Amino acid sequence: MKSKFETLELAIEFSKQASSLSELPYHAKDQLSRASLSISLNLAEGAARFTRNEKRRFYRMAFGSLKECQTLMKIYMKDKTELIALADVLGAKLWKLLMSLENKAPQKTPLTVNR
Repeated sequence: MKSKFETLELAIEFSKQASSLSELPYHAKDQLSRASLSISLNLAEGAARFTRNEKRRFYRMAFGSLKECQTLMKIYMKDKTELIALADVLGAKLWKLLMSLENKAPQKTPLTVNR
């Protein structure tokens, strides 16, 4: 049965693909696997919560885990453009989900840090 929670379905697919990589050093593969799994688990737990603040808390953790994955991919996987693109789509969906729970108008997605 397919879930109506598209962001969670996308996160599960991202986790499966990230966990199946074999060319990374062990420590990086382990970290990427755990962080990508954390995205799905936090989305699922957030969806099961009842208050806006509880949902937001878990969705923020999922977003943080995604940023962790994106940083690992930047370091180790410059040639994995398909997985990087999937992470970008997931990031946009997660950001939209987070902004839907905020009391203010949506802001520009912080995809990169420019300093």
